[in-house]
Amino acid sequence: FWIFSFCYLISCILMNSLSVYSRALPILYEFDPISAKKALMLRLFGGYSAAFLAPFLGGFIAYYFGWRYLFLVIIFLLLLVRFLSFFVKNNAITKK
Repeated sequence: FWIFSFCYLISCILMNSLSVYSRALPILYEFDPISAKKALMLRLFGGYSAAFLAPFLGGFIAYYFGWRYLFLVIIFLLLLVRFLSFFVKNNAITKK
């Protein structure tokens, strides 16, 4: 119990710090504000859609096909975010 609790605590600290870095890096290293906004938007879109769709699709796949196919959900969501990133227009990001 103590070993798993300690590992969980360390992983939470590590993942929260990486989450902060993933928001800071586009702002620090993208000198074009439009590119920085696009990078931040795709990160949030991928994160929030994965938080909803992964359990939903995972339950469907596990029920009908088996748990071994659950890893296909991650590949599907990555392809979906990559496909949708081609349709993001720069003028839609800069509108206020």
